[in-house]
Amino acid sequence: MFQLLTILLSIVSVILILVTHYGWAWLVIGIIDIYLLFVLWGAKRKYKFDFSSEISTEANTLLNQYGHYFIMPFGAKDLSASAATIQFAGVAIAIIGVIKGAWLSLLLGLVNWVAMGTVSVSFSPIALLNKRPELQSAYDEIIEYLNKYRNFPNNEN
Repeated sequence: MFQLLTILLSIVSVILILVTHYGWAWLVIGIIDIYLLFVLWGAKRKYKFDFSSEISTEANTLLNQYGHYFIMPFGAKDLSASAATIQFAGVAIAIIGVIKGAWLSLLLGLVNWVAMGTVSVSFSPIALLNKRPELQSAYDEIIEYLNKYRNFPNNEN
């Protein structure tokens, strides 16, 4: 859901840089950047897991780093995609800004690219799993571990 809002605000930012001062476009991008950073910070603080002897060290590390993803995978994927959308919107705005002579847009675009790239990967481990397939077994181990302890009231006998 937030992904749709991000796409719309990205389009608004591109329109803003075309018709007004480049600062207005970067203001929209900056507000979304700050919001995503705040949500990531809160999610990482809220969803921490203690070390469990039932799963491997690698699985414990992955669970501690991406606990928010394992608790709310659809939300984490949506926010990860939103960060990637803002990352690319920042590139478009930076290019348009440089064409219009606003060289500061290049610096802002670079900062946005690095920040939102990091945020995108921090929300969802899927990109990490694609880069490091050996983590797939740790991922599967976490899913099995969490499913073992989930309380499903509708399935009680």
